[in-house]
Amino acid sequence: MAVTTIILLFIALIILMLFSAYTSASEVAFFALKPVDLEQLNESGSANDKLVLKLTSQPDRLLSTILITNDLVNMGTVLVASTLLSMLVDMESNPVLSFILETVLLTFLLLLFGENIPKIFAANYTLKFARFSARIMYVLEKILYPFSWLLVKPVARVNKVEHSGRNLTMDELSQAYEITSDSIDEDKDILEGIIKFSDIDAAAAMTPRVDVVAVEDCLSFADVIKVINDSAYSRMPVYHETLDNIAGVLYVKDLIAHIEEEDFNWLSVVRKAYFVPQSKRINSLLEDFKQNKTHMAIVVDEFGGTAGIITMEDVMEEIVGDIDDEHDDTEHLYVKLNDNSYLCEGKLLLNDMYKIDGIERRDFDKICGEADTLAGLILEMQGEIPPQETKIEHKNYTFKIVSADSRRIKTVKVTINKPEEKEDENPAGK
Repeated sequence: MAVTTIILLFIALIILMLFSAYTSASEVAFFALKPVDLEQLNESGSANDKLVLKLTSQPDRLLSTILITNDLVNMGTVLVASTLLSMLVDMESNPVLSFILETVLLTFLLLLFGENIPKIFAANYTLKFARFSARIMYVLEKILYPFSWLLVKPVARVNKVEHSGRNLTMDELSQAYEITSDSIDEDKDILEGIIKFSDIDAAAAMTPRVDVVAVEDCLSFADVIKVINDSAYSRMPVYHETLDNIAGVLYVKDLIAHIEEEDFNWLSVVRKAYFVPQSKRINSLLEDFKQNKTHMAIVVDEFGGTAGIITMEDVMEEIVGDIDDEHDDTEHLYVKLNDNSYLCEGKLLLNDMYKIDGIERRDFDKICGEADTLAGLILEMQGEIPPQETKIEHKNYTFKIVSADSRRIKTVKVTINKPEEKEDENPAGK
């Protein structure tokens, strides 16, 4: 009887350890999914992929389910292991051995096989494991809903409370700047930009009226396309008769679907313009850009006339310094390595990348978001700045991060794969 009990307890211990590994791996898999993974799940339309999307749409509830399951499993593991050890070893007469086996060894095994190994595995196969885990996790979520609800509700209340932590003052930031004499010049410039940020108005950061490239609402579609090609801007103001009468803002990407139509009414896709006074502080303007989901504003003077335009890039340049923009020289921003590989700068405009033979704009329309550059596209796909050597697969393209730091993606190798030449997949990059 004792032997049978020991065998059953040993089997139960293995099952509990496997389930502990499963919950730990599930936590990493679900919460490490990239935007490109979610796009792939959405396009798939399979029942299992829809289940993954449903679970990730309520992250608080999913996380509480995983944590509750993991805690219950680990508690069960400790109880079963303690019972099993007490049947195999005389714990009362060997307190030191009891401590080593029940505390040190069991903790080590739980951390190794229940935490570290499964999490490393899931980090390398996030999408595959999320798909594998979805059905079981969905059942657990339903079973544990009453308990997870008790955890989620207080957290939701806390999240609604505005941040009450003490904010750094400008004086404190200034003191920080003064003691950074040994820091890198670039870092000091950024800190100085942050300190001065709230004192800069739109008039100081804008592109003045004389330098604004705009299109008149009476132009034909062909003339508009010519202006776009000549200027290489991705968005520009539209005016009626005079620049003081701005009718809206034209986004080049809104014209892509109609590029083959000779007589397309391009005014139908003109978006509403956002106007700000010259005195508008750019820290407040940055918040407005986020809320209105726009990247450009028309700056007006005290008489209501157009003084210039200001973009998200203009605002960010006040912090980080000059950024190569749409009218900078794009020569040498990419080099052809062979028939299907190119070494590209992160600041390469997407419009210029699409001119490379074999790269199709339509392959990226759904995932590029508001990105204008190759680096921005990578950020849209990954949700973060990936480390060097990371490979990102999208359709028949491979993007390999050649050079990057903590703030920006510098160089990317772009490979246009033929079916038989596709590079080995790196699951961590997906």
